[in-house]
Amino acid sequence: MRKLGIPTVLDRFIQQAVLQVPQGRWDRTWQRSPNGSATSACLKLIRAFLRAGVMEGGLVSAVDEGTPQGGPLSPLLSNIVLDEFDRELERRGLRFARYADDSNIYVRSRRAGERVMESITRFITTKLSLKVNEQKSAMARPSERKFLGFSFTKAGVPKRRIAPKGVDRFKGRIRELTQRTRGVSMERMAGEVAQYLRRWIAYFGKVRNAFGAAGPGRVDQTQTTLCALEAVEEEPGPVR
Repeated sequence: MRKLGIPTVLDRFIQQAVLQVPQGRWDRTWQRSPNGSATSACLKLIRAFLRAGVMEGGLVSAVDEGTPQGGPLSPLLSNIVLDEFDRELERRGLRFARYADDSNIYVRSRRAGERVMESITRFITTKLSLKVNEQKSAMARPSERKFLGFSFTKAGVPKRRIAPKGVDRFKGRIRELTQRTRGVSMERMAGEVAQYLRRWIAYFGKVRNAFGAAGPGRVDQTQTTLCALEAVEEEPGPVR
């Protein structure tokens, strides 16, 4: 299991600055590899971030493989590694959605899902030399799975909705911010709640009814969904 490594403010600022350079070049085609002294310096910085380690209980532990979750560079590095995975799915004519290492593949029958699950897992482990998180990978209907905080309704024409766990997380966070025992002023409490609500609405605002069905997103109800890779924490961002 990858460890969660939240960068400091300074590290996050530098990583975001570094991110803008390779993202502009690699995110378009994922085929050309830049070179030159400036790029070498950029790659050395990325290597340093990957080897920085993770702090647990006040102690820094080394990271032997992969990149810790939580940093701005994590989705980009995942896209670089999994670009070949995307191309393989496209070559097979499969419908899929992926953000970082969270991926859903949509098929029309359970039998097809089992076949795709087996072959894609084999491709990931042998061709890409990556591990599939079997605990978080499953085959189920879209209404039974979540993807970046969203899911689909069951009844009638399936529509996009906020996943139940996302709603529970929202309610829990509001309760934490409004606890009377926090010992903060009402003005500060109201400001923190307003800030959280703005971020939450900015991400989930396209679903008109946050706690039920709405929104234009639809998917064939006969389809099943396959989550082939380890899920990531829900963060705003484009889905590839």
